[in-house]
Amino acid sequence: MFYLKQWCGADKKIIEYTVKHTNFIAKPVGPRGTGFETDLYAFPELPPELAQHMEDVFLKYADNAASVALRKLLTGAATWTAENRHPDVMLELRKATIRSWEKAGPKSQARYEATKEQHHPPTFDEYVATIDPLIPIKVSLNAIIKAVDNERLGAQLNSMYWGVIDLSKSPFPLLASDRPLQHDSLKLPKGFISLPISPNKLFFASNNSEAISSVRALKPRVVARQVNLWVVSRARRFVFAHDGSQASFVEKYIHANMEPTPLLPGLDKLPG
Repeated sequence: MFYLKQWCGADKKIIEYTVKHTNFIAKPVGPRGTGFETDLYAFPELPPELAQHMEDVFLKYADNAASVALRKLLTGAATWTAENRHPDVMLELRKATIRSWEKAGPKSQARYEATKEQHHPPTFDEYVATIDPLIPIKVSLNAIIKAVDNERLGAQLNSMYWGVIDLSKSPFPLLASDRPLQHDSLKLPKGFISLPISPNKLFFASNNSEAISSVRALKPRVVARQVNLWVVSRARRFVFAHDGSQASFVEKYIHANMEPTPLLPGLDKLPG
């Protein structure tokens, strides 16, 4: 919600674009009324006091920190942290952690048989159930939190050169979507990250100290158009705008270049 607030007009609404049953739909919505999925991060298998742990504790902290950092960026500071979450990614993470637990079954059973005592149940799963039947779910929750809070990616971001590029002279305001982050070749000298943080400001980070100056030297309209093309074509569900001035552009390019699924193909290679 704090991210999309930057696109609000005088009526405190943003324009939400989406396609449903081949119909292109544009409607004004409040930033709280879009871009979410009820109980996406809930684990209903856990007791009520733990079911919303990821949302109530971990993600609330992350979002608060990101909100503060975003405000600093918008006012000229140079500190920013944020995470990129999406419902489809969360579903993949859930399935992957369950598969990882299941793949570990034969090895866990073999180790269990090598150490179990006579009074223990015959299988490792039965033994786990006697201790805490919710252990597999708790392991899944902790694994997802670890995946979201990626320390290596955080270290990579912190080592990059950062800047905010003012595109207020562009006739095309920046758009937002549910996949607004662009990144490429993060481990190479040419690697970069870009993210619209308001209709006229672009966050840009690069491994090359001269890259930000190079982007600033381009015509604002060129940068804004290229960023909008990426943001709109990669959108999986929604595109967001400050006003309706680019409706035809959004209708033409929405979903045109979506990432193939699975979004996290490496999850299939998780060790058991």
